[in-house]
Amino acid sequence: MDRTRIGAIDCYKRIHWYVGERKLTDLPIFPLRFLPNMDDALLRLEARGLKCVHCNGHKKYDGFAYDAKGRPSRDRFQGDVYIDFKEFYREKRRDIEPKLGTLLRTEPDRTEVEEELGRRNRKFRMDHEVDQRNSDVFLASHTEVQLLKSREQMIQSPEQLRLMCHQVIAFAFKFRKWVRLEIDYVDDIDKSAEARNSGFDDLVIFPKYRRLLVSLVDAHTSDTSRWKDIQPKDTRPLNQLDLVRGKGLGLVILLHGPPGTGKTSTAETIASYTGRPLYSITCGDLGDISFRVERSLEKHTTRADKWGCVLLLDEADVFLMRRDFKDTGRNALVSIFLRTLEYYSGILFLTTNRVGVIDEAFKSRVHIALRYPKVKLTTTLEIWKGCLDRMEKDNEFRDVKIEFDRIELMEFAEEHYQKHHKYGSTWNGRQIRNAFQTAISLGQYERTSKIKKKGLTDEEALASGKKKWRVVQLSKKNLETIAETAQDFDKYMKSVHKFPDDEIAKAEELRDDDFSESSEEEEFIVQKSSTTRRSLGRAKQPGPTSRKSGKSIATSSTPAAARSSHRLLGRNNTNSSEDNLSAEGAAQSSSNHDTDDDS
Repeated sequence: MDRTRIGAIDCYKRIHWYVGERKLTDLPIFPLRFLPNMDDALLRLEARGLKCVHCNGHKKYDGFAYDAKGRPSRDRFQGDVYIDFKEFYREKRRDIEPKLGTLLRTEPDRTEVEEELGRRNRKFRMDHEVDQRNSDVFLASHTEVQLLKSREQMIQSPEQLRLMCHQVIAFAFKFRKWVRLEIDYVDDIDKSAEARNSGFDDLVIFPKYRRLLVSLVDAHTSDTSRWKDIQPKDTRPLNQLDLVRGKGLGLVILLHGPPGTGKTSTAETIASYTGRPLYSITCGDLGDISFRVERSLEKHTTRADKWGCVLLLDEADVFLMRRDFKDTGRNALVSIFLRTLEYYSGILFLTTNRVGVIDEAFKSRVHIALRYPKVKLTTTLEIWKGCLDRMEKDNEFRDVKIEFDRIELMEFAEEHYQKHHKYGSTWNGRQIRNAFQTAISLGQYERTSKIKKKGLTDEEALASGKKKWRVVQLSKKNLETIAETAQDFDKYMKSVHKFPDDEIAKAEELRDDDFSESSEEEEFIVQKSSTTRRSLGRAKQPGPTSRKSGKSIATSSTPAAARSSHRLLGRNNTNSSEDNLSAEGAAQSSSNHDTDDDS
């Protein structure tokens, strides 16, 4: 099967020798009429065959992957895949591509001596001659099976749908290799407006960046779609401004800034926003020898462009590095990458936290470069709020829910930032996410330990119906333990390097984390503070939080966020200019809000 045609192929099945008798249905292959519940099995096979016929393009998968020898992956695989039989056989050896519609005759067994052909004349013939004659009759009566069919023709034939394969060949973006997947665990990508916008709306970046990204990606996507629907001789794409045809058609975006500020997340959410697969590669996938890098780059970019992927080259420092006449090997890598950027026609994101080392030639190859500043207090609170909101949403579908006190955790987020801000050891976005994951794991361990002390299994605890067995505590205490451990590591690293990471990066001319464009950042801080302050009026509404225990199962989000923001805005901190800006913006917004209420 490829993307357009479906046909029969030869398939060898073997029943190994065994001693004695066995039940017929215990054999790996047996006639269908002996199968219990045959009608139900036929319906399942038809449904699976119909799914296989429509299974191509960008999909998602949740199950085990298999290699060419049928060996399953060690862990369950969950992620995006792209099903393309034609591309698989083009990249691999063409001699392994099956010949559709060509059936080989089963070889007769010459070890048997004779078989009775008829009863009246009692004529006997060699057994292999009988098999050959029966094979001729079968092939003559099933000529239509050998004909190649379109997908529409296959849908109209339930008998042939039952014979469709149970696995498909797909490219797993997580592994960046071809694998075999079970049809039953392949599903469509949710490309609804809500699914497309959910991740991008939660991304904490400057509003100006959001507008730029959306406009550029939308324009490139629509222009590419229009260009593919017309003939090359009709017109040229709208973005074809280069003198050389086919050059400069891509969209190259450079994202730079400290680690954990949302660079990779931006590329991921843009891919989700456009409904395209994210094709992420690293320098390790490309190699470090010039001819191998060129070959790998061509393979990955061709594949990504054909499938309409958002290509992400994470930590692209090696290929962006400034050229040096003493290092010809590195110069060759940079030159290869520069040429690739010129002729790539898709969407390419480059991320780096060492922007100071990039070659000046890349400045003209990049359509837009976005700086991601160090995570400040307002951004920190937004990230914490987003994590708690996602847990609250996921609790609706969990048997074991995550219980937390939002007010307490938001207060801890502010206190942790204020405590570590002057030492330069505040958490970035990735560290906040890791802290949540670790705290949840600690809570899960505490729950499991209590269940074992009661002599119960996890299934028995859930079946009991008791609430205490259906919650995992996300506590401030566990987060404090994680923060202390992280602080010990930061202190040790500072004793080794003598300076914080941001100061080292600035001294080595890699980046300047303290750089600030006042108008841009003030606007973002004031907008965020004003939004949080406006929620103060809504926060006074009573929520379903149990004040007796001080806990909630992720149901009262607004009151907690408002109280935490109120403490933030009411605190006088001379060490953070951002807090003063937040207070001014919030006070102005509060004044406007009060005026509107009075009117």
